Amino acid sequence: MLLSFFNMFSEEFYKAYFYNGYVPQVDVACSFLCLAVFLLLSRSFTRKNLDYKLLSSMVIVLFLACNSNIIYHFFFSVRGSVPSAYIYISKLAFLLFIGAECIFYANRLFSMVKLDLKWKRIWNSIYGIFYIISILVFVITTINKTGYYIDENGDEHTGLNVFIILYNIIVFSMFAVLFLNRSKIVSNIYSGLLYVTLIATLMMFASGVMKQSSFINVSFFINILGLLYFLHRNPYNPDTGTASEEAFMFAVDDAIKNGERMLFISAVIENFSTAYNENEYIKREFNEFMKNNIKRGVIYQLHDNRFILAYKIMASTSFAMMKKDVDEIIDEFKVYYDRVKLNYKITVSGTTETIGNGSDYLKILYEKEKVMPYNTVHFIDGVDINNYKRNEYILNELRDINNKNELDDERVLVYCQPVYNVRTKKYDTAEALMRLNLENEGIIYPDKFIPIAEENDLIHTLTLIILNKVCAEVKNLIKERYVIERISVNFSILDVTRESFTDDVGRVIAKNGIPFDKIAIEVTESKTDKEFNAIRNKINELKGTGIKFYLDDFGTGYSNFERIMELPFDIIKFDRSLVVEAEKNKNADFMVRNFSNLFTDLKYSILFEGVETDDQEKLCVEMGANYIQGYKHSKPIPIERLSGFLEKM
Repeated sequence: MLLSFFNMFSEEFYKAYFYNGYVPQVDVACSFLCLAVFLLLSRSFTRKNLDYKLLSSMVIVLFLACNSNIIYHFFFSVRGSVPSAYIYISKLAFLLFIGAECIFYANRLFSMVKLDLKWKRIWNSIYGIFYIISILVFVITTINKTGYYIDENGDEHTGLNVFIILYNIIVFSMFAVLFLNRSKIVSNIYSGLLYVTLIATLMMFASGVMKQSSFINVSFFINILGLLYFLHRNPYNPDTGTASEEAFMFAVDDAIKNGERMLFISAVIENFSTAYNENEYIKREFNEFMKNNIKRGVIYQLHDNRFILAYKIMASTSFAMMKKDVDEIIDEFKVYYDRVKLNYKITVSGTTETIGNGSDYLKILYEKEKVMPYNTVHFIDGVDINNYKRNEYILNELRDINNKNELDDERVLVYCQPVYNVRTKKYDTAEALMRLNLENEGIIYPDKFIPIAEENDLIHTLTLIILNKVCAEVKNLIKERYVIERISVNFSILDVTRESFTDDVGRVIAKNGIPFDKIAIEVTESKTDKEFNAIRNKINELKGTGIKFYLDDFGTGYSNFERIMELPFDIIKFDRSLVVEAEKNKNADFMVRNFSNLFTDLKYSILFEGVETDDQEKLCVEMGANYIQGYKHSKPIPIERLSGFLEKM
């Protein structure tokens, strides 16, 4: 028999092999295509999830179906010289593999349309029942010769083929599920998969009508191609060989789920994308580094300038061994840095029980990199993780405050710092300051939550809450006959540039029933033309209501006098840094005095903030201060205590 098998391509064999028009080359070609696709899948899927398992199972089962069909036709071609059982077994194997192929394909479609688990179980139960029935019926009808069998003359009898019923049930269910759940799929993908499935079904039907099985397996390979084309893209960058951010997330989530340890070495390389595309030397150096380190694990490119080398480590690996390995990689990276001179920030982290997904790891890296100088390395530790968790808690509370949008939210506290009027020698104004009082953290200062609020577009609700509470306190002070000229509230550029800014401010002040001139708005200097135009327009809209406007933090960063003079500010607040410099440096003193005189001549009032000592206050008065603010007079206090600084009428 083995001799016959090795001579299967002889002329005599071919005459027998082409029984009923069967063409073995089709199944041979389909087998090799399955091998190629399986190898591609195993290399391109960075996450071996359910989708991968279904698709790779389809490829493996189709490979087995192709070969069982070849073997069946081979045994049939030499019937009489081999036991009939070989023919029956190979025939049944072919039918079983085709049935399994149908079931795997149906389940991949179910996964794609996110079919309810209940319906998945119902359909798979139906498939399983008919699958078992089909096997039993085939065996029984073959034995009693009412189904498929070979008679004494070597002639083939097909009889009842119950597998056809199974195939029809699966095909019907696939089209029904696709149609009923079409709204869950992108229309182009839906129509594409529908057409591919329909073409494959028609090819299978045509094979049945013509009573030959040459193209049955090819019809299923068409389905696999459809899934590959529409749903499974290559996660690797063809230029750099790096995997995608999505692949990184999947890899980390899977490692955490399976209790595996992973190490991450993240590098942010300044202007990498531009340098890589424009400089052949840098491209060669990077590719060499990739070649030397790709064997360690997978290198992911999360955006143009960020790379993460991630690899699994054994549970028995000690910290010292990990540190040695990491140091070797970083030392090698620094060698490349010395050649290409692209600035970098490197952070090193590993999976821990306290962090639950890949997204959280990235956020920890991002937070740390914000404060890292270039060309430094940092190992993420418990302090970094605790800071991240604290910030996440604050962020969640800020989101809750924003979503509830309650202007009396008790978690937002108003503090204030009284401002001393140099002319009247009294306290008649103040600056409102924000604090948070959160259950798990207590009092939180602005430097800890304002950046988080601004980054996540949550600052506006906080500011309106502060404004509302300030208005309510001003109303109480007026009612109790205290002399209060105004209280200033800080608004960020994000606030001012909102379309609803003027309406929101006007609505809150009006709701509290106080004069508009009892409120001042502090804004920092604009950085762009768009911001400048927005500030100018909003100031002009509100100026007529009586609201005063302060330019905050003058002297920090770049100050554009031309722009400042185009804006109708009432008060210029000189930053503490100017006071400190003027106190110890004659040149700084000269410049600050001239700034103050210039603004005074232009009819602006001058407020010096951050004044802490008698000498500083004396200097500020000499330089033309109208108002003094700082620890010299008071630290920030709860706004309810402001009345202790005010006089009554």
